[in-house]
Amino acid sequence: MSDTPKNGTSFVTKVVVVAVAIGALISYLTPNTDGLARFDTAINRIFILSFVQNPEGLYMASEIWESEKRYDFAIREMRLAIGLLEMHNADPAVIKRYKDRLGSLRQMK
Repeated sequence: MSDTPKNGTSFVTKVVVVAVAIGALISYLTPNTDGLARFDTAINRIFILSFVQNPEGLYMASEIWESEKRYDFAIREMRLAIGLLEMHNADPAVIKRYKDRLGSLRQMK
């Protein structure tokens, strides 16, 4: 006696129908995100960047913005980095390096 069903196509058909039904249900239950605002506003970017806890990462992001001549964004990253350094009582020499860069970015602007 064989374990394979006599009508193998009915199993495949059932699997396909169930898969399509699950796909349709997921598509129906997933919310439409087309109307949501993207993170392109300055205030949203600042809130997102406030989760960054590494001043060096902000320094590198500032360099990237500077290379793209987006000085306002580069300045923002440096100000956030300095705030983090001051919040954690970093070495004054490190803070000075960041403030010097901030000053040079402000002159470029």
